[in-house]
Amino acid sequence: MSDLTARVEHLEGDMRVVREDLATIKATYATRDGLNDVRLEVEKVRGEMHSLGRQMIMWNVGTIITVAGLVFAIMRFLPAS
Repeated sequence: MSDLTARVEHLEGDMRVVREDLATIKATYATRDGLNDVRLEVEKVRGEMHSLGRQMIMWNVGTIITVAGLVFAIMRFLPAS
C-alpha cells in the first residue's frame, strides 16, 4: 500500500505543476477575437500607407513640374550669351 501512496503523492505533485503551467498558458495566449482585432488594424494601416504613397507621388510630380517651370522662367530672363 505504501507504494501506491507514494505513486499517488507523485501524481498529485505532477498535477500541481500541470495546473501552474495551464494557468500560465491561459494568462498569456491570444484569443481569436484579439487576433481578429490585430488583423483589422493591420489592414487599416495598409490602406493608410497606400493612400500616403499615392499622395507622395502626386507631391513629387507637382514639385518637379514647378521646378521645371521655374528653371525655364529663369532661363528666359537671363541674357543670352
